[in-house]
Amino acid sequence: MIRSWFIVITVCLTAAAGLGYFKYQQIQAAIALGAAFPESIEAVEVFVALEELWQPVTSVTAEVVPTRSVTLSNELAGTIAHVGFASGATVISGQLLVQLDTSEESAQRDAAIAEAEIARLDLERNEKLIASGAAAQEARDRAKARFSAALAAVRRLDAVIAKKTLRAPFNAKTGLHQLEVGQYLDKGDVITRLIGIDDEVWIDFTLPQEQAVLEIGTQISVTVSKRDRTVNAKINSFRDPLVVLLGSVPLALSGALLFTFLGLTTINTYTQIGFITLVGLISKNAILIVEFARQLQVDGLSKFAAIKESAQTRLRPVLMTAGATIMGHLPLVLVTGPGAEARNSIGIVLVAGMFVGTLFTLFVLPSIYLLLASVHRPIDSSLELESAHNP
Repeated sequence: MIRSWFIVITVCLTAAAGLGYFKYQQIQAAIALGAAFPESIEAVEVFVALEELWQPVTSVTAEVVPTRSVTLSNELAGTIAHVGFASGATVISGQLLVQLDTSEESAQRDAAIAEAEIARLDLERNEKLIASGAAAQEARDRAKARFSAALAAVRRLDAVIAKKTLRAPFNAKTGLHQLEVGQYLDKGDVITRLIGIDDEVWIDFTLPQEQAVLEIGTQISVTVSKRDRTVNAKINSFRDPLVVLLGSVPLALSGALLFTFLGLTTINTYTQIGFITLVGLISKNAILIVEFARQLQVDGLSKFAAIKESAQTRLRPVLMTAGATIMGHLPLVLVTGPGAEARNSIGIVLVAGMFVGTLFTLFVLPSIYLLLASVHRPIDSSLELESAHNP
């Protein structure tokens, strides 16, 4: 028994000694190999730290929007007799763009002028006869009426000819067109799009939500894509957006919250969704009025005349938006059965808020605009047209 243990221990010690010797030889070979390589060299770079004023910068993509642009279309149907511009050309205010055929109207105008001349002579003749007592007052009145009618016919034909003569309303660059002499244009066909050539342009951009707070005086650098050119600008007014917010959103939300106060609904997830939707819809109506009033001021109107004209012009689209929203969500107010409370909540908020908010937008917003809105100066468009081609 002792001999067996002795043999086992001797074998284990011999194996351990052999493995140790083998590992020792590997380590010695590695040391010799490392000694054969030269000493490693470390590269050191030197930088000089300079103190600079650092300001966080956010880069976004923006769109250049002209201050004046219009899609030109014809009011009356007719055949093209003359095309006075080329695609992409620069046109000046009052330049003839398209002349529709007015030969028939011109002939009718000549005939109307002749009729007016005859009526004038007849009127003068009757006035002389009345002065001598040889004619009645009734004949003179009939002659005067015929003369007035003939002049009105001439003015009507002048208006028709003017409507068939399309001119540039301002200095602009034209869009593409495929107009040819002899081509027939139906009423309302698009002629071209005009992009105004002005000293000022709008830069339309959006910011991330966490950086969306801008202050008046914030510096903005605008770099034109693919051109080594930077234009510096700054935020100079928040008054027009403030008019939109104060003149529509709080009043619409108040109208919607009134029904929660009366117990017809509660503040829940569905009403909160309705509030968010209501803010977007009612702000759109206010933007329609405020933005158009701003453009009218740029065109030369006073603040009062601009907001008055804007409210009258934008009345139809505002009512269309409000009517579509109210009628579209009215079934949610009237629904019954399972899940009716959730549908009633969002329906009541949108219908009531849109109705009350639209009334306030139409009647209160103009007053707030007169009180808070910025005064926008007319843009001087008498610039060198060649500057539009400069890089």
